[in-house]
Amino acid sequence: MTSDIKKVTLENGLRIVMMPMNFIRTVTMGVWAGSGTRYETPDVNGVSHFIEHMLFKGTHSRSAFDIAEKVDEIGANLNAYTSKQYTCFYAKSVENKWETVADILFDMVTDPRFNEQDLETEKGVICEEIEMYRDSPDDIMIEGMYAGVWKGNMLGSEILGTQETVGAMTPDTLRRYMKQRYIPSRMVISVAGNFDPDRFVKKVESFFGSMPRVTGDMGCARAEYNSSINLFKRDFEQTNVCIGFKADGSGGPYRHAIAMFNSILGGSSSSRLYQEIREKRGLAYSVGSSYAGYMHEGLFAVDMGVNAECEEDALRAAKDVLDEIKANGITKREFERVRQQLAASVIMGLEGAASMVSHMGREELLENRIRTEEQILEGIEKVTIDDINNIAKRYIDFSTCSVSAVGRSIHDEQFYIDILRK
Repeated sequence: MTSDIKKVTLENGLRIVMMPMNFIRTVTMGVWAGSGTRYETPDVNGVSHFIEHMLFKGTHSRSAFDIAEKVDEIGANLNAYTSKQYTCFYAKSVENKWETVADILFDMVTDPRFNEQDLETEKGVICEEIEMYRDSPDDIMIEGMYAGVWKGNMLGSEILGTQETVGAMTPDTLRRYMKQRYIPSRMVISVAGNFDPDRFVKKVESFFGSMPRVTGDMGCARAEYNSSINLFKRDFEQTNVCIGFKADGSGGPYRHAIAMFNSILGGSSSSRLYQEIREKRGLAYSVGSSYAGYMHEGLFAVDMGVNAECEEDALRAAKDVLDEIKANGITKREFERVRQQLAASVIMGLEGAASMVSHMGREELLENRIRTEEQILEGIEKVTIDDINNIAKRYIDFSTCSVSAVGRSIHDEQFYIDILRK
């Protein structure tokens, strides 16, 4: 089905990617901008996220209440999020209201008013959000890992920014940053559902067509991996600990092998880590693995939530599982299971309009292409057992592994070095 994707590029370089799905009765659309943490500078850390908030505070023709009331009136949904590499604003409506929703969404992105009073109010909201994340052991652990392994690069900085950087922002700060990042060559409009493609293109042109053509790509400074140990003593009953390894970026030839390796190791309840550490030995309430992939960089991680008295045994058990899969590889049974699992997740994941909008927008923005469902499934079929085993051999290197731990009873740095690096 994804082979039916239509792409139109406006004269100023803005890309529109469309998937007509006339058998459903809704339309989902999104505006993707190359505006994320890794493109910021330390003095304006959090500006991408701040802009995301402020675009809901009104335009020169619509107040924040006007936006909220109209969206509710027609039963639509409107939301946004900011990541390390992009910001996305998206909306969903019934088929006969998509033009109304597009008017609101596109107006928000192209004509925000950035009212001074609204900005001061939103500073308080975002600072509360920052404090909320500081109450979450998982967030402290993950952000601590990123800050350590990508130290010196904005990829390691927090998406929300800090109390200090947020407090110092002004309307001009936001306008300057939008002028740099919200330009046609760094933006993609994505839509899927029951709509008329020609009318949609005209609607986009009416809002974005007058934007000047500015040369600029998604280029950014590469982040170098640093082996680090980051410890955070906080008053949490459990200890949350993460072991990180250098990995490949998300756009490379290993993407499917990485996904399959992750699933076998710790990405599901049948995975090796889950079965050994939780089910067989009862050493952790939660245990798993994850892969964070960016344009040039990647991080493979194993994380656990453990009681203090079980932490050492859980870490040693995790190391044993990782050493075993590195030394002896995966089984044919695991390989067949995970290949079927990944293929099924792709088919089911691309079945809905919302997931198609996300897939098209993200891939077009970051990779300048959109893989069809058929191409993805073909890529999965090409993965071999050796490909997955090579991922294990390349990634699992305890001599350069990183650690991030948070909790009331965390140990000193030498404790983690003795268990993992020796």
